[in-house]
Amino acid sequence: MRAVNFGFSKPFGFALVVLIVVFGLTSCGVSVLEVHQIIMEKTEHIRIVIFYALCLLIIFCLLCCIGFSSKERKNEEFEKIMQLANGLAEQKNKEGIRDLIKIIMRKLQYRCINESCLINEPVANFLPLYRVLGLSGYVPSIDCDVERFMTGSASVSQAKKIINLQSNVVLTAPNKKSSLYLFGKIGSGLPFGPYVKQPIHDVLYVYPLDIGVVMRGNNSITQAIIRQEPVEMEIAEYRDYTKAVEAIRYDGVSWRLVDSGKAIGTVPKYQELAYVWELTRRIIALEAAFNK
Repeated sequence: MRAVNFGFSKPFGFALVVLIVVFGLTSCGVSVLEVHQIIMEKTEHIRIVIFYALCLLIIFCLLCCIGFSSKERKNEEFEKIMQLANGLAEQKNKEGIRDLIKIIMRKLQYRCINESCLINEPVANFLPLYRVLGLSGYVPSIDCDVERFMTGSASVSQAKKIINLQSNVVLTAPNKKSSLYLFGKIGSGLPFGPYVKQPIHDVLYVYPLDIGVVMRGNNSITQAIIRQEPVEMEIAEYRDYTKAVEAIRYDGVSWRLVDSGKAIGTVPKYQELAYVWELTRRIIALEAAFNK
C-alpha cells in the first residue's frame, strides 16, 4: 500500500509539536506555569523524571512529523502513463506502448533542446546514462553494480544498427552558442547544405529502450533534428541493457530491485527516462508471454 504524504513543512511540524504538548498539559487541567511551579517545588529526582518525560513526548511528536513529511509522494503523471500502458498491455498491443514511449521521448528531446538553446539552461550530458537515470548499487541477478554493468564490456553488443534522425529518438546536449550559430545554416537549401555525418559524429544506441544518445557532434545533429532531416546513420556503439531492465523497476518515486523490492539509486535527472524504462519492461513481459 502506498504511504500518504501529509506534506508537513518543518515550521508547521514544530508548531504542531508545541500545540500537542500544550494541549496535553491543559487537557489535564494544568497550565504550563503551574507545571513549572510544581517541578520547582519537588525534589531533584522528580524534576529529572518529569523533564525527561516531556523530552520524550517532544521527540515522539517530532519523529511523527518527520515520518509524515518523508513519505513517498504519489507521482500522478507516472500513474496515468502506467494506466495507459496497462490498458495497451491487456490488449497485447506492444506497438501501442512503443508509440507511448516515442511521445514521452519526443517531449524530452525537444525540452532539452529548448532549455539549452532558448532558456540557456545547461543540459546534463546523457552519458554515462546510469548517472542521468539515478541508478547505482549492487544488483544480485547480474552479480555486479549496475554502474559497472552499464558502462563495462558486459553490456556491449556487436549488433549493428542504423538509426534515422527523423523517425528515431536521439537525445542531444547542445551548446547554446555553437548550436545557435548553426540555426538556418544546416539543412536542405541552406548555406551548409543537408546534414552529412562527419567522422567525429557518434551516436550510442541503447537497447531495449530504443533510444540514441549523441556521444560527439551534439550541435550539428541537433540542427538536423530541428530541421527534421531524414538522415540515416550507423551507430558507433550498441549497448544492451536488457539484464538491468529486467532486474530493476521504477515505481514512480524510487528505483527498486525486482527480486527483493529494495530501493536503490537516487532520483532520475529526467523522469521521462525512468518512465520509458518501466514501459520497456511492459514490452519485454508481453514478448515473453507471446513466446511461451
